[in-house]
Amino acid sequence: MADNHSSNFVKILREIADELKLEIRDYSSDWAFRLSDGKKQVYIVGYQFPLNSSTAREICQDKALASEILTDMGIPNVVHTFLPAPEIAGYMDTEDPEEVFRRIILTSPYAVVKDNYGTGGHRVYRVRTLPEFREVMSQLMERTRAACISPYYEIDEEYRIVLLQGKPMLTLRKERASVTGDGQRSVKELIPEELREKSYIRDMEQELLLYVPAEGEKVRLNWKHNLGQGAEGVRVTDPKLLKKLHPLAKRAAEAVNADFLSVDVIRADGKYLVLEMNGGVMMEHFSGQNEECRKIAKRIYKKAVRLLLTD
Repeated sequence: MADNHSSNFVKILREIADELKLEIRDYSSDWAFRLSDGKKQVYIVGYQFPLNSSTAREICQDKALASEILTDMGIPNVVHTFLPAPEIAGYMDTEDPEEVFRRIILTSPYAVVKDNYGTGGHRVYRVRTLPEFREVMSQLMERTRAACISPYYEIDEEYRIVLLQGKPMLTLRKERASVTGDGQRSVKELIPEELREKSYIRDMEQELLLYVPAEGEKVRLNWKHNLGQGAEGVRVTDPKLLKKLHPLAKRAAEAVNADFLSVDVIRADGKYLVLEMNGGVMMEHFSGQNEECRKIAKRIYKKAVRLLLTD
């Protein structure tokens, strides 16, 4: 296993342990840590803090289950439908995956198919034909025990709200990487050299790469908003917008009984919808943007650590 000691999270966690005078031990190449104040010890695994119950963590990890719960609780969300692997489908009362796809594609330009337990925008696909759907499902079933499917939304904005014990600690707008046209060069020619080998650039459709945007026209380089795939986290401070985002995020957290999580919310067609919830609070890319972002991430993690060791 590769050593993880260079990650922002690991460095921040070690600094916190030093400042709070905690003993810190690492395991599995810095994937897990034990923190102790001499009276109490706690474990942090990945980005999972034991402030959430095991069931809350499982719900947040399971996109289809989380969506089903939110829907049952009347909380607006992007509906994800569970698509089990063939070997377990026989034990479950689930709809035929191809029928689900056909129903979605009747009213949506695409269906979004993803690993039901994935993170970071990896193994997330946008499909519009049955052959494409079958190919993607075949790829996913080689890597995971279940996928999920949802309608595609033309997202105006996507946000991430980090909550600790029901209190919003950080609200970000995910600004996707883009280029601005000059009326002469194609999108491919406008892409900076340092981005050209990024996976999301290599996956761009040829038609878009050859497109020549007008002068001043902005073209997004990725349909996904993941911070690990080129997007930048921009802090949201507008009180009017926060009043729309925070109540929805709080309702989602309360619905699954999670105390430390991030909630992703999209704005599409004038509506605000919960997209996903993450029980592991990852601020790796945000904390690496600049020193101020690092301080914010550290402050949030430090509060979480203090709570863990409070009797």
